[in-house]
Amino acid sequence: MEVPGDIHLLMINNIRIMKNIIWFILFSCICFSAKSQDQLPPTPGLQIIGKVTREGVLLRWVPETPGAWSLSNQHGYVLERMEFTGEEDFHEVGYEPLTSEPIKPWPLAEWEELANQDDYAAVAAEMIYGDKGTVPANIFEKAEKYQNIFSSAILAAEFSYPAAIASGLAYQDEDIQTNKKYLYRLSSAGSSEAYPIDTAYLLINGDDMESLPSVTIDELLEKEGHIELRWKRDMHEQLFSAYHIERSVDGSNYQRLTQAPYIDSPHEASQTSQNFITYADSIPNYQPYYYRVIGITPFGEQSLPSQAVRGMARDRTPPGPPINIQAEQIGSNQMKITWDIDTIAPDLKGFMIARANDPQGDAANLTEEALSPNSRLFVDESYDELQNNWYFIAALDTANNASVAMPVYGVVIDSIPPAPPTGLQGTIDTTGIVTLKWNLGPERDIKGYMVFSTNQEDHVYANLSNKPLLDTVFIDTLNLKVLTRDIFYKVVAVDAYFNHSDFSEPLKLTKPDLIPPVAPVFTNYKVSEKGIRLTWAQSSSLDAYSHQLYRRPRGTSSWQQINEFFSLDEYFTYLDSLGEKGVTYEYKIQATDLSGLQSPVAYTLTLKAIDFSQKPTVRNVNAVQNTEEDNVLIRWTYPVDGNYKFRLYRAVNGGPFSLLEDVEKDKTSYVDPKTGPGKTYEYAVKALFADGKSSGFGDVAQVTTEN
Repeated sequence: MEVPGDIHLLMINNIRIMKNIIWFILFSCICFSAKSQDQLPPTPGLQIIGKVTREGVLLRWVPETPGAWSLSNQHGYVLERMEFTGEEDFHEVGYEPLTSEPIKPWPLAEWEELANQDDYAAVAAEMIYGDKGTVPANIFEKAEKYQNIFSSAILAAEFSYPAAIASGLAYQDEDIQTNKKYLYRLSSAGSSEAYPIDTAYLLINGDDMESLPSVTIDELLEKEGHIELRWKRDMHEQLFSAYHIERSVDGSNYQRLTQAPYIDSPHEASQTSQNFITYADSIPNYQPYYYRVIGITPFGEQSLPSQAVRGMARDRTPPGPPINIQAEQIGSNQMKITWDIDTIAPDLKGFMIARANDPQGDAANLTEEALSPNSRLFVDESYDELQNNWYFIAALDTANNASVAMPVYGVVIDSIPPAPPTGLQGTIDTTGIVTLKWNLGPERDIKGYMVFSTNQEDHVYANLSNKPLLDTVFIDTLNLKVLTRDIFYKVVAVDAYFNHSDFSEPLKLTKPDLIPPVAPVFTNYKVSEKGIRLTWAQSSSLDAYSHQLYRRPRGTSSWQQINEFFSLDEYFTYLDSLGEKGVTYEYKIQATDLSGLQSPVAYTLTLKAIDFSQKPTVRNVNAVQNTEEDNVLIRWTYPVDGNYKFRLYRAVNGGPFSLLEDVEKDKTSYVDPKTGPGKTYEYAVKALFADGKSSGFGDVAQVTTEN
C-alpha cells in the first residue's frame, strides 16, 4: 500500500492552501508574459480541502494550471478513500474508489436546470462548453485568453458548491462515521508521462464538525467623503474566499453593496494591505451608517452577518495655514507673535498657539481655547529667556481640523558670555587616551563647552570639539610616537545664545614616552698591549640619560654590561683592559632615556684581545745533505709545553724565506725532498701557538748540496 509521507503532514491542508491556488489562478495570466522562456515550469498538481457537516464530508478541489484543468475535464478525477480508526489499523487498510467512474463535469444537457437557478453555474457551463471564439495567433495572447477562461470557471465553483459539483470539482461523501478517520487521495485520470499532474491528499476526522464563525470587523475609519472597513487578513482568509458587504441607515434594514462577491488581494507595497482586508464606501459627510460583513467559504456557504459597526464620513480638510508669522521680544518677559492668513475659510474656528524649546520636539499649548478668527496677535509672558523659544500657530476649523504653520524662532537678546571654566584637570594613559575634566559653570543658560589644544603653549590652540559638548568630560586620543612630549589644553564655555567665555587656565600634560632613544654607534677602535680602546658617537636623542657598554666572548649568548656612562659628550672613548688576552670578544653599545626606554643596537663590533708577550725561539736548528737520497734532513729542538705547531721556512741561494711546510709539535725533524745539486739552502723554524702567538725566528741552518 502506498503511504504518501508522514500522515501528520496531511493535516496542514486547509482553506488557506485553496485560497493561495485561487489567487495564483487569478493573477498568473498577468505574470505569464514576464516569465523566462528558459525556465522550466514546476509540475502542476491538485489541491483539495474538506469539511465535516451533518450530511457528510464536503470535498472541494482545484487544479493548479489550465492544462491540468483541461485534461482533467476530459478524463476526469479519481477520488479514493482510506478508512481507519487509528495508527494500529492504518497499515491494514487500503484505498477504495468513491465512484465507479472518474468524476467529470456534467454533460452540457444536464446543466440547464441548475444554470437557470444559479448564475455561477451558468458561468461555469459557459467556460467549460461555451464557444471560445477566435483563437489568437500570438501564443502569449492565446495563453492569456485560456487562463482567463480557466480563472472564471474556478471562481464560479468557488462561490457555488452546486456549480463546483457540476464542474467536477466537488464531491459529497455521505458515508461517514464520527469515530473514524478518512484519508482521501485525489488524482487526475488525465495525468500522463508527457504532462504529469501531482496527486493530492487530505486527512479528515469524522467527528471534526465545526460551526461557521462570523467575520469580525476590526476597524472603521471615518474619512472625508467615505468610510473604510478593515478586518484582519490572516484570521479571515483561512475561512473565507470572498465577502458581501451590507449597509443600513437605521441598523435594521440592510442593503447589499456587493452584488458580486467582494475579493481583496494583498498589495506587496502596502503593509496595511498585507495585514487587513479593506473595503471603502463613498458616502456624504456626517450621514451615519451601519455596516456588516458576510463571509463566503470555498464551499459556497455564507456566514451569519458580522456584528454591525456604525460610522460616518467627516470633514478632514483643514483651513489654510497662517502666514507671515513673526516673533519679537518687546520687553522683559514679553514676546509678541503676529501672523496673517491668506484665505479665511467659512468654517474657520480660530487659532491655537504653542511653544517648544526645539522645533522637532513636543510643543506645549499656550492657549487653552482657540483664539478668535479675527485675532492676529498674541503676547507670550511666560517664556524662558534662558531657553530657545519656538512658536507654532495652528488654524482650526469647526471640525477641529488643524493646519500648522512652520515654527518661528523667538529671538531673545543676550550678549553676556558665561565665566571661563575652572578646575581643568586631566590624565594621559600609556595608550594615548586623554581624559579631561572640569567644573560645571554656575550659569543656567550654559549650552556646552568647547575644548582646544596645542603642542606648544605659544602656538594657536585648535578646536577639538567643533560643537558645544553637553558634558564636563572630554576624551581625546593622541599619537604617542611623536617627538613633542607635552600637550596643552584649554576649555571655553558657550551659552544658549552662543556667547563664548574666555579661555580657562591652560592645562599642561606630559605624554608617556614610548619612543626609545636613537642608537649610539661605534666610530673607532684600537687593540694594544693595554687592552681594547673603543670610541662611539653618543645617542642624538635629547632625553638620552645614559649609555651602557656590553661585552661577550664570541660564540656565547649572554651579554655582560662592563660599564655605564652618564656623559653627554658627543663622542666618548673607553679602554677595556679587563678582557682575557687572546680571546675574541663582541661589543655593543645602547642608550637609555629618562623613561627607561633602551635604544636598539646599531651593530656589534668583533675584536680580539691580543697577547703581545713573545714565545721562546726554536733552537739547535741544523741541516744535513743525504747524498744517496738526494734530499736534506733538518732537525731542531723546542722543549716548551703548550698547544702549538712548527712552521718551517726555506731560502734558496740567498733569496727570501718562504713557507715550506707546517709540522706537528711531536715532530722535530723534516726531510726536504725538493733540493737540487750545487745550491745553498737556509732553513728556519718558528712555533705557532693556538692563541695566535708565535715564537720569533731562532737559529738558521745552512747547507750547500754537492754537484
